[in-house]
Amino acid sequence: MQNIVGHLKKLLVTVAMLSVVGASSNVHAVTPSPAMLAQFQKLPKAEQQRLMKQYGISPSMLNSRASVSSQPLNVPTVVEDRKTEDSTKMAANGKSGISKNSALIIKRFGYDMFEGQPSTYAPATDIPIPAEYLMGPGDVVNVQLFGKENRNYSLTVSRKGTINLPNSGPMSVNGLTFESLQQKLSKTINEQYTGVNSSIELGELRSIRIILAGEAYKPGSYTVSSLSTITQALFVSGGVNDIASLRKIQLKRAGKTIVNFDLYDLLMRGDASNDVRLQSGDVIFIPTVAKTATVKGEVRRPAIYELIGDETAGELINLAAGLKANSFPKASVIERFSQKHLPTLINVDLTSNIGKKTKIRDGDVFTVQSTTNKIKNQILVAGSVSRPGFYQWRSGMRISDLISSQWSDLKGIVDLQYSLITREVNLQADIETMQFSLANIFEDESSSDNFYLQPRDTLIIFSQTDSIAEALVKEKRGKKRFSGKDNRESFNEINSEVFSVEEDKVEQLEDEEDLSRLYQDKKLIKRSSEFTRHVLLRPIINKLKSQDLINGVTNVASISGEVRFPGEYPIASNARVSDLVKAAGGIRESAYVKQAELTKFIVDDEVGASVLHQKISLDRALLNDKESNVKIRSRDQLTILKIPSWQENMTVSIRGEVRFPGNYSVREGETLKNVVERAGGYTQQAFLEGAIFTRESVKEQEFMQIAKFADQLRLDIAAKGLSGESGIAFSESSLMLKELENIEPAGRMVISLSNSHDSEHSGLLVENGDMLLIPSQKQTVTVVGEVQHASTHFFSGAKTFEDYVTLAGGIKSRADGDRIYIIRANGAVFIPEKNLWFSSENQIKPGDTIVVPLDTEYKDNLTLWSQVTGIIYNAAVAVAAVNGI
Repeated sequence: MQNIVGHLKKLLVTVAMLSVVGASSNVHAVTPSPAMLAQFQKLPKAEQQRLMKQYGISPSMLNSRASVSSQPLNVPTVVEDRKTEDSTKMAANGKSGISKNSALIIKRFGYDMFEGQPSTYAPATDIPIPAEYLMGPGDVVNVQLFGKENRNYSLTVSRKGTINLPNSGPMSVNGLTFESLQQKLSKTINEQYTGVNSSIELGELRSIRIILAGEAYKPGSYTVSSLSTITQALFVSGGVNDIASLRKIQLKRAGKTIVNFDLYDLLMRGDASNDVRLQSGDVIFIPTVAKTATVKGEVRRPAIYELIGDETAGELINLAAGLKANSFPKASVIERFSQKHLPTLINVDLTSNIGKKTKIRDGDVFTVQSTTNKIKNQILVAGSVSRPGFYQWRSGMRISDLISSQWSDLKGIVDLQYSLITREVNLQADIETMQFSLANIFEDESSSDNFYLQPRDTLIIFSQTDSIAEALVKEKRGKKRFSGKDNRESFNEINSEVFSVEEDKVEQLEDEEDLSRLYQDKKLIKRSSEFTRHVLLRPIINKLKSQDLINGVTNVASISGEVRFPGEYPIASNARVSDLVKAAGGIRESAYVKQAELTKFIVDDEVGASVLHQKISLDRALLNDKESNVKIRSRDQLTILKIPSWQENMTVSIRGEVRFPGNYSVREGETLKNVVERAGGYTQQAFLEGAIFTRESVKEQEFMQIAKFADQLRLDIAAKGLSGESGIAFSESSLMLKELENIEPAGRMVISLSNSHDSEHSGLLVENGDMLLIPSQKQTVTVVGEVQHASTHFFSGAKTFEDYVTLAGGIKSRADGDRIYIIRANGAVFIPEKNLWFSSENQIKPGDTIVVPLDTEYKDNLTLWSQVTGIIYNAAVAVAAVNGI
């Protein structure tokens, strides 16, 4: 009974302490067990109140303690990540290193499991109690009696190693296993109590003091659970430092070494037989690592390993979990410092017993090389195919075995007349090319074009058009012409003649080094269907030009003129004119087939080099006439001429007040008057004074002028700002630049039309893309610029331009009233006269636009602003006129 009261007093003291300091500090206190609370509840009410009054405990505190104790058991986190500086220190001291000539970080094996530091030394309490557990002072035995009597006892092993069971006297349990204790205690209870059964369990376990010495992360004395083993103690203490041995950990007890623990046994084989339980006073000693060796390369677990004896190369490879499938064990290398401390290399053949038995020394770096990436029996298929990539070669394989269907094996619009094979011709991997036609193969598999393939051949299938690239460039033209970006950049982009996909889709493949990997890089091969003909051919042509010349030639010829894809092409040994034309995608509609020019470079040992120009009949050559379809040699240049006086389709748009508006095809030299007559002439409602004529070439000129003025304005503003003379706000100058860069040129030309045959512009020669808009009669006058309200007014011959400005609310304070000008309906600019000798009544005409410009000296004498504002207003009026039809 006294023991029970003593435990209850402990309970109340604990609750009191927790109630005082629990809210302000994180204390490690014993949580009242359910058994202790149950004993307290069995006391008489008077005794409970007396004890609570004595220790200042309220019933709510006990209830809160009970609720806490009834919560699920939580295992405390005892290890947190080590600080960054600790990891940096460990790396600097050799815990991890970087292998030479490699970006792979080589770490010391086994240290990752200790990359943390202890956060608390509270032992885990959810470990099952083994039957062989040795009882000792501090252990608590919970005894539950049930049957005729129901009682609960909590018995603590005293320092003498005894427990006191009520009515039985002291019982010695020191040195007994838990299983033996259960048997002994059950026997005693059965002898003393009749009709009573018992349940014997361990409650709180004793804590033991151990010492971690040597190269521990935080050496010192630790309090751990009596169930702890060597590894658990290492985890609690944070592990080992950067120079510790993992293979010679010693457990010392009473001055004697009990066990030598090799942590590699646990990590590599799961063998924990030497991971024994600790006893109070044990010392875990971690010595300094003695010898290490590094394994890198094609092994499954490259790392720095600790050596404990005379390990061999084979044993070291076993520590690294063996070789990878792509390793080349015959060419393994050991980097070693000799006895004179000089670096040396030792070749090791791991396929032989002698090589496997090579002794490993401290500091060795063992590198297992990889095998070659070159696959001998492979065929590469690239270009416009459904499944580009590498395929197995087999004897007797032909092209039709890889590409048998136009519908399932090819992608996009494929050029069936021209495909290419590249073949290695010697051990140096020099190549030659062979040209074939897929159309011939699909028609007849026995065709001579259906070549037998050899190992490491590359089949390249080309697209019939560069439609991907052309579509992208056209899209860029539409988006970037007036995108508001830097006009110089936009102008350069839209006028670029380089319409190749690599600028848009292939991530800077202009780099020759990247292009050289086109047929080795699997990612690029998968995307090869997106590439243009010239991108696919460039690595091949570069290879032909750079390799050792075969018979002194490069086997590259060029074609220019009226073909779809002019440029350089590889040629086969038996290539002819028709083959080179097929390689270039065939002739254009504009090609002059009666004659072509073939330029040959002839080298004579006596005469030297000379140039021969040869006229050939192209149409006969394409029909395979032997006399015309001559052989093509290296460096030959074939020029396909254009039909004399050939012109592309030219169209002119006639809109507005004509009898038959629409688009008209025109020829070179045709005049605007002729096109208007073909459109049926003007209607009676035609307002010829307001005719709008636009031309693409004029639009480009206006665009260049706008870009030029934007650059000049930017420089002038910068110069004024640096000199401190400018009074212009940054926001105003930025707004002006933005308006200038966002201007959309209309490409309008000023023309004067009339119904008479001697019209001023009746002889104007038309160009492709010209557009003539004839508006209906205008009866309005528009006022824009620096007026109070820009507006449009009904025309009255009695009003002057000043009257119309007044109708618009008058000019603003920053307007330049002395430089008001008028834009006629046809786009011409007119400066109104203010001379008193002349009347200004007839100065305004229907369709005119009165422009009140900004006074450029209102805040600053930046003279360029007058030109800039003029461009802005004139462009706005022109665009409004075009859009108004």
